[in-house]
Amino acid sequence: MIQTTNDKKVLYKAQSGAGVVQMKESVGSVIKIKNIIQFETTNQTGETVTATAIEAEDGTMYQTLSPYVAENCETLYDIFKDEIEIGEGPSVEIQNRKSNGGNTYFYLNLL
Repeated sequence: MIQTTNDKKVLYKAQSGAGVVQMKESVGSVIKIKNIIQFETTNQTGETVTATAIEAEDGTMYQTLSPYVAENCETLYDIFKDEIEIGEGPSVEIQNRKSNGGNTYFYLNLL
């Protein structure tokens, strides 16, 4: 799990969902990453899943339960750890794609 801030207001916003923007409603949005916060939560079927919240440079908080976005963030953090930890992470675009089975999934495209 990634947590790049100890700011309690940011952590509250990420975990409570208060005022966050869902990534599925933000396809095409470009985010300059300031912070990444991941935490465990329960989905609609009762399974424990990883929630990922990204705080953008402008303060907007984007959130998703997408396992692909969680993996993308882990990779981004591994590569850009130093930049993200000082609030100067890379820019990404929220994108989606349909699988061969017809399911839509979300991912982050590095710009």
